[in-house]
Amino acid sequence: MTVTTISYAAYEAAQWEAFHWREQNPSRATQTYPLYSLLLPGEPCFVDIEFQNYLVDGRGPQKHRVGRIAILNTRGDVVLDAYAVYNNEDNVKKCFGPIYWQEMFGVTKRDLIVGNGAIWASNVERWAANIFKDRIVVMHGGKHDRSAFYLTPNFFDTSTIVDTQKLYYYEQSNGTPGLKTLAARILGRGHPYDRAAAQAKLDAEKATDARKAARSLKKPTGSQKKKAARAKKMAGTAQATKA
Repeated sequence: MTVTTISYAAYEAAQWEAFHWREQNPSRATQTYPLYSLLLPGEPCFVDIEFQNYLVDGRGPQKHRVGRIAILNTRGDVVLDAYAVYNNEDNVKKCFGPIYWQEMFGVTKRDLIVGNGAIWASNVERWAANIFKDRIVVMHGGKHDRSAFYLTPNFFDTSTIVDTQKLYYYEQSNGTPGLKTLAARILGRGHPYDRAAAQAKLDAEKATDARKAARSLKKPTGSQKKKAARAKKMAGTAQATKA
């Protein structure tokens, strides 16, 4: 049996395993335990992290740590995609903004519940460290990503980091192009997270407008209520007579 056959067999097995896991998994994340077999030795991987914020000893500013992490191989297969839930600590407050803000950035309070499929952060960070070891790790705007690992110091000591924001700095005048810019100019397509964020913002604006409209409505007076009741009664009588 050749190496190629072995690799393909492992790939097929991992895909089936992932499919059956997703069928039973309540999380919005798509691969909540690592499929190491989808990575060849030394193969580069691609990572994106969404954050959750926290406050130490009640003093600001807020800090960030892993909320959701997604890791792909060079074929675009998902190796790991999980929400991370950290243990409660007496001096650490978990911070969440308004729900539309949570939705916009992809990590909600509901996502970070074990019963909803979130994974203990100790496991998530350990799995990610195992994946990143001795690999090229590609990320975008990686300054904050590299400091997001709360439990594991020196996380990327054995990794080579490639930051696409620095690599393609010339694509935007301020030297910090966003994923939307790079996706459009280099890949020629839109960036789905931007569409999700736009939709979340639109939903938030609609909800705000609805609340304003509701507050502007005046409550009916007593006489108006009586008129409405008489009209309803007359309509019912007319309907009964017609029948």
